[in-house]
Amino acid sequence: AFMDGLVMGGGVGLSAHGRHRVVTEKTKLAMPEVGLGFFPDVGGTWLLSRAPGEIGTYFGLTGQPMNGPDAVYSGFADAVVPSEKLAALREALVNLAANADTADVKAVIAGFATGETAGPVAELLPQIDHWFAHGRMDHIFAALHRDGSELAQSTLKILSEKSPRGMVVALKLLRLARASSTLEECLVREYRAALAVFGSDDFREGVRAAVIDKDRNPKWSPSRIADVTPEMIAPYFANLGADELVFD
Repeated sequence: AFMDGLVMGGGVGLSAHGRHRVVTEKTKLAMPEVGLGFFPDVGGTWLLSRAPGEIGTYFGLTGQPMNGPDAVYSGFADAVVPSEKLAALREALVNLAANADTADVKAVIAGFATGETAGPVAELLPQIDHWFAHGRMDHIFAALHRDGSELAQSTLKILSEKSPRGMVVALKLLRLARASSTLEECLVREYRAALAVFGSDDFREGVRAAVIDKDRNPKWSPSRIADVTPEMIAPYFANLGADELVFD
């Protein structure tokens, strides 16, 4: 996958599960679904939960974009290649022998790669781990409130604009994904949660505010983390019986 430019939501699902994932200096990769009252899906919870420390929790809840090196560091990509070299890289890959294997492909990509393996977010890992190493959203908010730094307060502002229900669902999915042994387990949970989201007021309101009216002022229900109850969240994780997602 050549992940050049904007790679968001479903675009991540189509590319970041691949075996050979190339990003560039133009890459802006994000899973911003919580801003729509949704959550990182298409296996996003699997990928995010396997990023170093709480980096995945941070990206999944804030929806902030990764640059190319961030994506490599977070496990969403394998190599940074300058965009001006993509055409030549493609040509080199196309001209590989018919019996070329994974090692051959990696060697070709490495010949065009910059070697970058970490972006600016990697330097923030200690702070991010401190803020996001919690299993409850109210505890994450409290950790950010206690930190008077400019970065903590800007992160708090970003989170305050997201769907409270969406964040609670996303955080639970991320924590369950961390304990999962397979991608399929995560996809089953994401499917269950997606069916519940599609019937929720928050999803309709998030789409209205971001896509239709574009006023960027969603009216979430409920509007506060403290008002998100276990009863509200339970349907997102309920077994679907005969309608469960299955894999052949």
